[in-house]
Amino acid sequence: MHSKTTMYKIAIVIQTILIGVLLYIVPAVIASVLLIMGSSAGGASAAQTKDWLNHSAAAQFIYVLITESLVVASLIGFMKFFGESWHSIGVRRPQWQHFIYTIGGFFSYYAIYIVIAAILSQFIALNFDQRQEIGFSTDTAGSSVLFAFAALVVLPPIVEEILFRGFLYTHFKKVLSVRTAAIVVSLLFSAAHLQFGTGNALLWVAALDTFILSLVLVYLREKTGTIWAGVGVHALKNLLAFLILFKVITL
Repeated sequence: MHSKTTMYKIAIVIQTILIGVLLYIVPAVIASVLLIMGSSAGGASAAQTKDWLNHSAAAQFIYVLITESLVVASLIGFMKFFGESWHSIGVRRPQWQHFIYTIGGFFSYYAIYIVIAAILSQFIALNFDQRQEIGFSTDTAGSSVLFAFAALVVLPPIVEEILFRGFLYTHFKKVLSVRTAAIVVSLLFSAAHLQFGTGNALLWVAALDTFILSLVLVYLREKTGTIWAGVGVHALKNLLAFLILFKVITL
């Protein structure tokens, strides 16, 4: 009986990980195909399509919008299949107290990250200068900056929190302890930020960063019962990175 229970838990964990991988990868691939097909249907050559996709802020925004929309649409399908609701995965009505948790969580995350990164850097080589591929030129202006803001600061925090600290964490917690579920979902979240498939070196600093961030976000999910404080922290983190990358502020 104990062996069967263990195998069942392992099966649920593997199943949940596979769902997470599918929801993170497949919508992005479909979005790319749709954009290429749409550009080609409009009469653009292969070279023009490639240039548009690589250098247009509008194209990158459309790509992110389609991707995130497909993630949510697919997630709704999985929720119906597993009998989940928005309420059960932490998408509940936000309360004013969540703002306080957001501010506290944001500063706690940065303090923890600075301390751990400083300790680890004494033992392993961490490349803090390596940049994450964001899909937007940081020299853009005007409407392009607005497209970048929406694609980097607004959409990902909402959708990623619904997916990772919402649906996936809820499913991990059904068969794992809170601590183990937090670690597993955080490992999955950090792996998603390693920049697999970009042709660049794996971004271990980003993985460390997002792993610590995810642990804080899981804590907020447990403390508040919703994802919204986590969405706030995630958005503030992305906002700070956005302001630095686009040279609005300097540190």
